[in-house]
Amino acid sequence: MAANNNRVIPDHLDSIERTYGRALKVFGATHRGVGWTQPDAQENRFAVLAELFGADADQGGISVIDLGCGYGAMFVAFQNRPQMQGSRYIGYDVSAAMVAEAQQRISDPRAEFHTAYEALEDADYSFVCGAYNMKLLNPTDVWRDYIEDSLTQLWSKTRRGLAFNLLSLETPADQQDYKFYYGDAEDFAAFCRTTLGGDVEIRSDYGPPEWTIFVRR
Repeated sequence: MAANNNRVIPDHLDSIERTYGRALKVFGATHRGVGWTQPDAQENRFAVLAELFGADADQGGISVIDLGCGYGAMFVAFQNRPQMQGSRYIGYDVSAAMVAEAQQRISDPRAEFHTAYEALEDADYSFVCGAYNMKLLNPTDVWRDYIEDSLTQLWSKTRRGLAFNLLSLETPADQQDYKFYYGDAEDFAAFCRTTLGGDVEIRSDYGPPEWTIFVRR
């Protein structure tokens, strides 16, 4: 099912929306269109994020939020998992072009896509894969505030668990790019414990300087 919600995108996300629209035109619905250098890197991250699913989700019948869904690659990666049997996937993205591409590519009735910068309804599990990485010219402190506000809003819509990833602040300085945000895993874990609540787990052993945080109720 395809659907759009006309939402006013905050000023600090305008440049993000334009950048992904241009990337889609240049690279198409591929890993490069959403900023991943290699297709296996994208798939690996989806596999790590899927560890959020608990045993109670193995039989399906759940709902899933994908914030920053792009052209729907996460749904394609998850669609044959047992957790998605009889389930519902809700993708949100600030890029109307990405949402339109997802709607065109994916006709599975379990999936729907909305142009929005935040979750519009409740779901069992919520994911953010790479959507917090690209800050462009936004000041670092502004971007950090945005991530915290976004996570707080998303957690309010999440019934069971939330997972998100970020580039690691431990990335060597000469390998960092000013366009991207690099976060401290322990710092964000502390934020999740004190502000969101729930059980917090960090994964940072799966590839490049990056980490994933799981928050479970």
